[in-house]
Amino acid sequence: MKHLFLLVFFTVSFNISFTNGQNKKFLYGIGTSSFTDFTNSPVFYFANQNLGPQQVFSYSYGTFSFQGSLILNELNKNNSISFNFAPALRVTYDAFGLLSSSLPITINYNSGLFSTFNSDANRGFTIGLGAIIQTTPLIANAVTRSYGYTPIVYAQGGLQVGYRYWSRRSQRPSEINLQLGYLSYSPIVVNYNTTNSGYPVPGEYVNSSASLKLTIINYINY
Repeated sequence: MKHLFLLVFFTVSFNISFTNGQNKKFLYGIGTSSFTDFTNSPVFYFANQNLGPQQVFSYSYGTFSFQGSLILNELNKNNSISFNFAPALRVTYDAFGLLSSSLPITINYNSGLFSTFNSDANRGFTIGLGAIIQTTPLIANAVTRSYGYTPIVYAQGGLQVGYRYWSRRSQRPSEINLQLGYLSYSPIVVNYNTTNSGYPVPGEYVNSSASLKLTIINYINY
């Protein structure tokens, strides 16, 4: 995960420099979410596997993201195809620990406002497909640390839909973005009875992860 964020950082730095030239291809902004960011991780185990399978459900008190959009193909001044990414820090606190992160990567079709630097539309939309890379809590609490918990990184298929409009307050383009993620994994098989500790009885259990996030984005370089 560390290497992915470094890659995004250097990509952002390069493209921000690139936009200072005549051919502007990189658009960026800041996204925020408050109590509208939910994730459910796939099943995993602590180092002490006798504790049984674990799964993290969390919601974010506040999520802060850098929204980047690199235009791959300008179909015309109001339509484009772009590569989008949005590294985010999630302010979470749950039974496993606190703080987590995510990195959606999508290919988007954009129409109307903010599709290109030459767009003359007042409104627009974007829709994208790709992957969402998530982590469980990055800082373990004392209890889970004693059980051998370490953060896990997992991926989901992702869908994004965004509505773009001109913000009168900021005098810049803004976006309401809905992101959905889901992926099904191999079933988890429990071979021993852990009923007394509150975990599943022997059997086969569905293993999947899902996420939902609603983000307000304010774009900067437009």
